[in-house]
Amino acid sequence: MTSNQGSQVNQSGKSLSPAQSYEIVIQQHLLKNIKNAPYFGKADINLSIMKSGMAIQVTVDALEGPKAYGEWLKRMVYSANPFPKVPKALSKKGLHSIKISLQHKADQ
Repeated sequence: MTSNQGSQVNQSGKSLSPAQSYEIVIQQHLLKNIKNAPYFGKADINLSIMKSGMAIQVTVDALEGPKAYGEWLKRMVYSANPFPKVPKALSKKGLHSIKISLQHKADQ
C-alpha cells in the first residue's frame, strides 16, 4: 500500500493568507485526483494556473525516487485539470504560480 502526503503550509492557528488558503485547496485537489502512485518518491511541483483553474505550466523536481516518478507525477498533475478557480484576490496577474511538495511512500 502507498499513501500520498503533502506538507501543510501553516498549522499555527493563525489566519492563512489567500495565497496560503488557495495552495492548500490545490494540494487537496491534487492528492484527491492522484490516488496511489506506482512509485515511491518525493517531489516539488511548480504550477502556473490560469484564472479559470487550468494548470498550463507544470514542472516537477523529483527530490527522491526514480526518474519515472517525476514524469508520472507531471502527467497526473495535468490530468487533474481543471483545478479550483483562482480566487479574485489572487487573479490580478492572469497566471498564479504555486509550489507544492508531495511525497509517496509505503504505509507503515
